[in-house]
Amino acid sequence: IKKYSNETLPSYAFENCTNLTNVTLAEGVTKINKGAFYNCSSLGATGFNIPNGVTTIDQKVFEGCSSITSINIPITVTTFNTKRAFYSCTSLTSITIPSIVTIIDNDAFYECRGLTSVTIPNSVTSIGDRAFDGCSSLTSVTISTNVTKIGESAFSGCSSLTGITIPSKVNT
Repeated sequence: IKKYSNETLPSYAFENCTNLTNVTLAEGVTKINKGAFYNCSSLGATGFNIPNGVTTIDQKVFEGCSSITSINIPITVTTFNTKRAFYSCTSLTSITIPSIVTIIDNDAFYECRGLTSVTIPNSVTSIGDRAFDGCSSLTSVTISTNVTKIGESAFSGCSSLTGITIPSKVNT
């Protein structure tokens, strides 16, 4: 267990810490910078809890964390850069996308092969290129009526997808 108490978790702070299984973020941490847990392949086998008080999550934070099964994003998060946020989190089965997210950016859930369903909150207006590409266990998707753009290959490789509702005003 690694304890970290600085206000900002630096970019790539724990990059390639492949044996890191659990992290406790102390009270006072408000920002998790780019790629902080990049390729921590053993992290989060029992889930990952981001504590209340964290307000900013930057891009690529959990990229390559192939053991994460679920993640809790608190309501205190006001900025969440979803670009490659969960790229190759192959064990991720569930996530609640917080309502502060307006863009599910490029490659956000790329190759999340364990993800079975997702609800896009009403706050989201755009789904980026390859956002859910390779999510082969994804069976259903609910896209809010506020989504106006779905990027290229957004749901490519979603071989288990049996149902999707797409609003009429979507541009591709």
